[in-house]
Amino acid sequence: MISVIFNYIFFRLLRDVWKCLKGNPIELETEKVKSAQRHLDNLPVWFLGYYPQMCCRFFSCTWQFTFDEFENARRRVAKLEAIAFQGKNALEPLAEAEKKLIAAKQKYRQAKTIPEKEEAIAAWQAAIYLFDAIPLETLAGNNAQIKVKGYKHEFVNTQIGTYIAAAQEFDFQAEKIKSTQAQTATSLWEQAISRLNQIPQENPRYLEAQRLIANYQVKLEKSATQKSSSTYIGAAKKIAFQAATHSQNPPHSAEKWSQIASLWERSINILEKIGVEEAGYVEAQKYLADYQTNLGVIQTRIKMEIEAKRILDDANTKTQHLLANPPDSHQQFKNELNSLA
Repeated sequence: MISVIFNYIFFRLLRDVWKCLKGNPIELETEKVKSAQRHLDNLPVWFLGYYPQMCCRFFSCTWQFTFDEFENARRRVAKLEAIAFQGKNALEPLAEAEKKLIAAKQKYRQAKTIPEKEEAIAAWQAAIYLFDAIPLETLAGNNAQIKVKGYKHEFVNTQIGTYIAAAQEFDFQAEKIKSTQAQTATSLWEQAISRLNQIPQENPRYLEAQRLIANYQVKLEKSATQKSSSTYIGAAKKIAFQAATHSQNPPHSAEKWSQIASLWERSINILEKIGVEEAGYVEAQKYLADYQTNLGVIQTRIKMEIEAKRILDDANTKTQHLLANPPDSHQQFKNELNSLA
């Protein structure tokens, strides 16, 4: 009779344990698993045999459990308890990952500028990495992998859209400043191309990105030409500034005016290197006209200074001759001095 009662209790208890083993580890209550373990420990197993015995009833026969099977059941329950504990611990990183993902998406929606959006994208990607770090053997890990597929799809679409939006924004800013800040415009187009190059070939927007890249490459080449023109114009303006500075506080000697003229000539020679096909050609022509006018003025002053010096030297020579050979008449001497003036 005791054996029948024992087997009945044993069967019921194992049935509950097996249900737990097949159930959801995270949803199991820890106390329920511990209770199952205590019941197994308290079962009167002193009369279990080492070998299984057949117990026949009216219509069927079943095997009674042995002591080894009982010990195996205890180990299974202990393993179940460990699984439940691990699954419960995995809930915390799952919740943390979902919290950070929601925060990153909210930050992206509120972002107004490209840098703010890219910062939110980085936080979004970091949150996705947290899902991949959850152990796969837990239910939390399985749930995380199921969810993260959708999260990654949404993230990739958003990331690619941000790349394209950033490139278009860089292009817009570059167009605004290309005539005055060619170097900065070049940098912006390079950043735009860099963003678009990150779009993989298998992405549906890859062809769109390639069309934009081709467009920005053309602008980049023109900007490089503009950059070269700007370099020439900048160099010419610096030399012209030196020429204008040296021209201050006249009169100057013919030698100094010649030095100033050479500075204007150097500025003009630099500007003449800018071809008609280059973006800075019109601006260069404006400065070229001014510098050529200034050079003409300086060349006139050189001629005037040379002529003035010649006249002065001639007057000095005649004066010295007059003083060395004065005429006999005072009136004649006076007349010759007046002629020198």
